[in-house]
Amino acid sequence: MTTNNSLRKNFSHNPICAVFVLLMIHQMLQKILIPLIVLMGILNVSLVYAVDLQGASFELRLKKQASDQSYIDMDETEQIQFFNEANCVCDTTFGVQITLRDFGGNLLDSKPVEVWTGTHCDDTTNIETRNSRCELIETITDINSLKTSTVIPITTKQLMNPNEDTCNTTESTRSIYLLVDDDADAIYENIIALDITTDSEPPPLPTNININSGEQGLFVTWTLSETNLDDVDAIQLLCVRADDSNHPRDNFPRSDNAYQSPNDLCGKALERDTAVPSNVFACTEKLGSTETSFRINELENHVPYRVMLATIDARKNASVFDIGINTPRPSIDFWEEYNDQGGQLSGLCGEDPRCDTDSDGTCDCEFCFIATASFGNYNHPFVRVFRRFRDNTLATSDWGKKFVQFYYTHSPSAALFIQEHSLARIAAIILLTPLMILVAIWEYVPIFFVFLCLALLILRHCLIEEK
Repeated sequence: MTTNNSLRKNFSHNPICAVFVLLMIHQMLQKILIPLIVLMGILNVSLVYAVDLQGASFELRLKKQASDQSYIDMDETEQIQFFNEANCVCDTTFGVQITLRDFGGNLLDSKPVEVWTGTHCDDTTNIETRNSRCELIETITDINSLKTSTVIPITTKQLMNPNEDTCNTTESTRSIYLLVDDDADAIYENIIALDITTDSEPPPLPTNININSGEQGLFVTWTLSETNLDDVDAIQLLCVRADDSNHPRDNFPRSDNAYQSPNDLCGKALERDTAVPSNVFACTEKLGSTETSFRINELENHVPYRVMLATIDARKNASVFDIGINTPRPSIDFWEEYNDQGGQLSGLCGEDPRCDTDSDGTCDCEFCFIATASFGNYNHPFVRVFRRFRDNTLATSDWGKKFVQFYYTHSPSAALFIQEHSLARIAAIILLTPLMILVAIWEYVPIFFVFLCLALLILRHCLIEEK
């Protein structure tokens, strides 16, 4: 404090001293700053001049085209699903809405704004290389015009594969750039980028895909891929009659397509083998990615169907495997066919796919006989109840399949005995009828009502005991 006070006192009483000090400071600044500025020039270090946005900022929004060609906002799910293989192949147009926000009503320096798509479009070290990976979409002549929201149309191919006519099957990140070159020296002083993840790569297919025929249905099984399982978001089965007809009885399609294909979007076909063809229909709902089997019901017996399995990723890209043609057939309970052969199976070998000739030359068929022999008709209501129990319950578990196999092996001889002996048939009917009632309750009555009835019976028993 004493030193400062003394300096003030000296400067106030001695102005010549004060002037001398100021001159010394001026000389020192010249000796330091001027060489520093020269050195910066030698080292090519420059102070970059950019358009002064005066606190303003750019807002970029992705838009999709509505049916009337206007642009509306994309929600988050649409943004994920839009930049896929189908939209790239069809070169679907979308828009980016550019708005200059918070400019405070002031005019900015009037400079052009370039809109580019690609990767590292602001890197102009090598112009030719930059132009090969980026595409100039539009040049906005005055930055001030963006104070009013402006939508710039861009095609999906321009974003995903700039300057190319094809769509590469790959997953990558592309960007939409706003670039301002203030002094036309190919160096951008203002750089705004909107990064977008694109994916046109189809998901992997499962392995061990098999199909088996059944009563008015086809049963498809598959094994999930051990690699890239995360790339599969859903599975869907596709069907069509082998003659490509669409019969009202089939009720195709039974669901919306869980995938998006160029065929459906713009009528363009993909050349790869796993692409979705144009003449198939969804015959199942969207199945979970961990499902390994599904039974397609309500098909017409003796009519051949072509069935395909599609794996679908989160962006609605799809891979399809053509399982081939298979034909639903009546349940294997053909007592009438067996009876028409005079109790012999030999006439059915070569005629029915469920019959085959053993090594000893005998014909063996996996038919269900006892119920039909007892009630006298394959279409008897009681027999149909047993068939439903077999298809919907027994056939869905390992122990049930083993029981059915055991039944097929030993039932023909028992069925012959029942047919030839009236008392045996009466006894079989007496034994099978209560069993049929239990099976019918299991198949047709919701389990809640079964437990409710049991609870009421127990309650009734308790009340009677109390009395």
